[in-house]
Amino acid sequence: VKCYNTDYYGVKNILSQFILHFENVLVIGCGGAGKAAALAAYDSGFCVSVANRTPEKAKSWVEENHLNDIECYGLDSMPVTKSDIIIYTVPVLPDRLAKASFNGKILIEANYATPVFADSPLLSAYISGEEWLKEQAHFGFKIMREKYL
Repeated sequence: VKCYNTDYYGVKNILSQFILHFENVLVIGCGGAGKAAALAAYDSGFCVSVANRTPEKAKSWVEENHLNDIECYGLDSMPVTKSDIIIYTVPVLPDRLAKASFNGKILIEANYATPVFADSPLLSAYISGEEWLKEQAHFGFKIMREKYL
């Protein structure tokens, strides 16, 4: 039995357009999509930070997977200003983040049903959860084709 997390491949494909121009990625959230996004950014050669409501959870995941170059933060201390790209994987906007400024940042949002940042005018670029989902679907289709055709 094999399992795949296509979030990883979707994010990796999205990030490929930014590799030559940017270096620092901040992933907000450390659930399944956040972990996949952080690993995709890390494997693509970006300097990665992860911010989570409980930074201990992020640190534990980083240590378990020997990803020692990934820095972990709480939502109150995340390094927004030093980040070029923000990958937002939290389904809602917690009060702690409502005041955070993402001005001039590239924001990739996982949430495709009820996006938090879709109408934010101050972002340098916004990549929607629908785009993320589309990129995942490319890889999912490839897996299905190879297995069943």
